[in-house]
Amino acid sequence: MRRFIDRLQFKNLLLGGGLLAAVLGDLIIDKGLGMFSHVELARLIEVIAALKPALVVIAVYCVMHSLVIKNWTVKYFLMIYLVIVSVTVPSVLISMAIDVRTMNWTNAFKSVFPFLFRDYFYLGLFLLGVLAIPLLKSIVNRLNNKARKITVLATIVMGVASSLLLLNHPSVSLLIWVCIGIVDSVVNLNYAERKFSLYTISLIGIFILMIAGVFGSFNYRISIVSNLAPLFALILSINMTEEDESIEFDKSKKIQILLLLPLVVIFTNPLLLNLSRNFFIGYFKPIQIGWLWLLAILIVSFLALYGYSYVVSETFNDLLDGKHSIKGSVPLIVISVITMYIIYNYSEFYALGFNAMIKQQNGRIYLAFLNLLLVVLWYFILSTVINRFWISTTLFCAVMIGFSFANVQKIQYRNEPIIYPDLAMVKSLPEIIKMVNVQLIILMLIGILGLLILAFFLQTRVLKGKLFKLIPRVLIFIASGILLWQFSIVENQMNLNAWLNKKNDISNPIANMIVTAGYTAHPENLGHNAQAYGPALVFTSTEIIKTMDKPSGYSKIVVNKVVSKYQKLADKINKKRKNNNLNKQTVIYILSESYADPRRVPSVKLSSDPIPYMETLKSNNTSGLMYSSGYGGGTANIEFEALTSLSMNNFDPSLVTPYVFLVPRVNNLPVITDLFTHKNAIHPYQSTTYDRGKVFKKFGFQSFHTLDNKNIEYKNKLGKSEYVDDQSAFDQTLKQINSVKGGQFIQLSTMQNHMPYIKGTYSKNDFTVKANLNSYSINQIESYTQGIHYTDLALKQFIAKVDKLKKHVTIVFYGDHLPGVYSGKAVDGNNATTAQGKLHQTDYLIHSNFATHKVTNTSVVSPNMFTPMVLEKLNERVSPYFALLTEIQKKVPAAELNKFMKKNGQLIDEKKLSHKSKEILKDYKLIQYDITAGNQYSLKTKNFIK
Repeated sequence: MRRFIDRLQFKNLLLGGGLLAAVLGDLIIDKGLGMFSHVELARLIEVIAALKPALVVIAVYCVMHSLVIKNWTVKYFLMIYLVIVSVTVPSVLISMAIDVRTMNWTNAFKSVFPFLFRDYFYLGLFLLGVLAIPLLKSIVNRLNNKARKITVLATIVMGVASSLLLLNHPSVSLLIWVCIGIVDSVVNLNYAERKFSLYTISLIGIFILMIAGVFGSFNYRISIVSNLAPLFALILSINMTEEDESIEFDKSKKIQILLLLPLVVIFTNPLLLNLSRNFFIGYFKPIQIGWLWLLAILIVSFLALYGYSYVVSETFNDLLDGKHSIKGSVPLIVISVITMYIIYNYSEFYALGFNAMIKQQNGRIYLAFLNLLLVVLWYFILSTVINRFWISTTLFCAVMIGFSFANVQKIQYRNEPIIYPDLAMVKSLPEIIKMVNVQLIILMLIGILGLLILAFFLQTRVLKGKLFKLIPRVLIFIASGILLWQFSIVENQMNLNAWLNKKNDISNPIANMIVTAGYTAHPENLGHNAQAYGPALVFTSTEIIKTMDKPSGYSKIVVNKVVSKYQKLADKINKKRKNNNLNKQTVIYILSESYADPRRVPSVKLSSDPIPYMETLKSNNTSGLMYSSGYGGGTANIEFEALTSLSMNNFDPSLVTPYVFLVPRVNNLPVITDLFTHKNAIHPYQSTTYDRGKVFKKFGFQSFHTLDNKNIEYKNKLGKSEYVDDQSAFDQTLKQINSVKGGQFIQLSTMQNHMPYIKGTYSKNDFTVKANLNSYSINQIESYTQGIHYTDLALKQFIAKVDKLKKHVTIVFYGDHLPGVYSGKAVDGNNATTAQGKLHQTDYLIHSNFATHKVTNTSVVSPNMFTPMVLEKLNERVSPYFALLTEIQKKVPAAELNKFMKKNGQLIDEKKLSHKSKEILKDYKLIQYDITAGNQYSLKTKNFIK
C-alpha cells in the first residue's frame, strides 16, 4: 500500500484535488449560487474557490525548492519550460477544437509563450526564478542563519501588507506571493524541530480564514481569503519540503515534485477554465445532467488530467536521468489527434471560410466534445492494432488529412460530406481522382509516403517501445469498438426517427448525451448536419446500413391482399389500353449528367437562353420537372429509381447507394429490362463507378458500352474537357438503335456536364451570369451553362435523326441532379429553406417519333414514375406492379427526401396528403419492403412485374 501511495505521490494528488475543488467552486459561482438553499453552503463554495491562489503558491514553492537542492544547470530550465508547453499547447488545441471561437493566432502564440501574457504572468515570474536559481543561491549562501530568518520574515510581512492593500487586485497579490515563494524556496532553513508548530500555524490560519469567509459579514471577506491564504500555504509548503531534504536526491537528477507544475498550469489555464465554465453553465441541469452524472464527469476528467500531468512529469524526469520512455509519446499523440480533428472539422467550411464555421458552430461545445471523442476512439482502434507510436500516429494523420481533402472535394461538388458508405467506392478511386486536381493529389500522396518512410525510420530510433501492454491494449480496443458501435446504433435510430417523425428515446446514455448536446438528425441533409453538429457524428451516423424497417402487419396474407388489389386495378386499366407489345418498341432512357436549367435557381439570370431547343421540345411533349433526391451527385440513385421504379424515399436513410449495398444481395428486383428481349447500356466512362458493370449484368443488360470495356466507338471531347461529349454519346446511341432490328431498351448515362466546371474548359463562353451568389460559384455556372448549351445543340441533331427513323422510338430524357455549384446568399442561410426545392428540380421530357397517348399529372415527378408514364404514353397494358405505380403517379408523383412536391414545385409534408394518397403510399412501401428486404411474397404471384 505504501508503494502505491508513493507512486501516486500523495501530496500531488491532494493538491490536484484541491485545485479541482477550487475550479468547481468557480464554475458553481458562475452558474449561480441561487441553486443552493443554504447560504452557508454557498459561502463555503465561494471560499473554496478563493483558495486557488494558495494552491498555486504551494506548487511554485515546492517545485522551486526541488530545483534549488539540485546541482542546477540550464537543462533544468529547458525541461521546466517544456513541461509548461506540454500542457499549454494541448490546452489551446482542445479549446480550439471544442470552442471554435477561441481559434485564433493569439491563442496559438500564447500556447508556446504563455508567460508573455497576463493570464500566465505568474509562470513568467516562476521561469525567471528558475533561471535565477544560481544567482539567488550565491546570494543566500553569503547569509548567516539569522539573516536568512530575517529575509523570510521580511518577505512574509511584505506579502501580508501588500495583500491587505491589494484586496481589489487578487491577481497582483498572487504575483507578489509567487515572488515570495520563489525567494523563500531558496532560503534553506531547518524548521524540523518546530514541525508541529508550523503545521499548526498553517492549518489554524487557513481554518480561521475559511470560518471568516463563510460566516463573516464584513466587506472583502472573499478577497481577504484569496489574498491571505497564500501566506499559510507558504508556511505549510516550507514544512512539506523539510522531508525532501533528508532524502538523497543528489544521486538522481529527477525533480521529485514536478507533477505539481503541469497540474497547476492545467487548472489555471484560462481557456480550459472558460471551456469548463461554458459547459457547466450551458448544460448542467438537474433533469439533463444531474449531480451524479456531473460527479462522474468530474472524476473521469480529474483522473485523465492527473494522468496526463503524471506522464508529462515522468517523461521529463526520465530525460533528466538520461532515459527515453514511451510515455513521452503521450503529449505528441494528444497534439496530433486534436490537430487532425481541427483540420477535419474545418474541411466542412473550407469553401465558406472561417467566419462561417464560427457562425454555425458557435457555442456548441458539447457537440464538439462528442466529435472529438469519436476521433480519439478512431485513433485508439488504430493504435491498439499497430501498437507502435510513430507508425500508428503518422498513419492516422495521413488518413485524416486525406479524408479531410476528400471531404473538401465532395462538399465542393455535391454539398455533402464524406460518409461511411463512400468507403465502398474505393474501387472507383482512380476514376474519382481524375475528377479533381490530380497534381495536388499526387503531391499529397508523395508527402504522405515520405512521412510514412520517416515514421518507420523513427520507430527504430526514438520512442520505439510498444504503446500498450497486452491487457490494456485489448481492453482499450474492445471499449473503443463498443463505444463506436453504440454511437452508430443510436444515431442510426435517430436518423430513422427523423425520417418517420418520431421522438427519440433518450433512456440510452449515449442517446441522452447526443440529444442533450443539441444534435438533431437530418438524414435528408447530411451537409447541414456535418456543419452544424460536426463531421465525426455524421460519419458515425451512416455506419449502419439498413434497407427498410418492416411495415407493421407485414405477412404473406397482407401482401397477397395488396397484390390482389392492384391486379384488379391492372385489369381495369388494361380494358382501356390497346397495346401489349412494348418489346417491339425502342425505349431509350437518357440520364443527362447534371442537366438542369440554371434560371430556376433563385437570383440566377443569364445573358441569353442556353437551351432554346429543349424548351420547344418540352412544350410539344410530355414534360415537366423531375424531383431529384440528389444535389451535386447521387447519379446512381436516380438511375436506380428510373430503372426499377422503386423509391429512395421508402428506403432507410442509411441506404445511400442501392447499387452498392442492395443490388448485390437481392435477386429479382423489378427492372424495366424485364419487359424487353433486347437491352443495352451505354456510359462513356468507366464501368466500375458505382459497380455499374456488375449491377447492369444483374439487371439483364446484354451489353454495356464503356471506355474501359473498349466498346465505345465515338469518343470526341469538347475543348479541354476530360469527358466524352453528348454528341458522341448520342451517335453511339443511334448506332445501338440501328444494330437491332426489332425493339429494345437502351440506358444512356452521359458524362459531358460532369463536374468540375472550370472557366476555360470550352474554347468560348457565350453566357454571362448575374446572381446573388459568390464569384467562384458564378464562374462555375458560366462554364456549366456553356456545357448544357452544347447538350441542347447535340440533342437537336439527335432528335432530328430519331424522328426520321421508321421504327417507333420513345426517349425519356432527364437531368439526374443539379450541379453542386450554387453557393451564396441566395441559397444559403435564411434563404436555404426556400431554395431547397429549387435545388432538387431538374428537367425531363418524354418524346416519341410517332403519335402517342396523352399522359396527365406530369408537372413534377420523381424518376421512379418514368416507366408507368411511358406505359401510359404508349398505351401499353400494365402488370399489378405498374398499376400500383400508375396510381401513385396520379396521386403523389413526386416524393424524395421524405418530402412531397406539389404541381407548382412547392414542398408539402406527408401529413397534408389525402387519405387516399397515404393509403397508396402505404401499399407501395409494403411491396417495396417485400421485394427488397422481405420474403418476396409478391413476386411469387405470376406476372406481378411483367
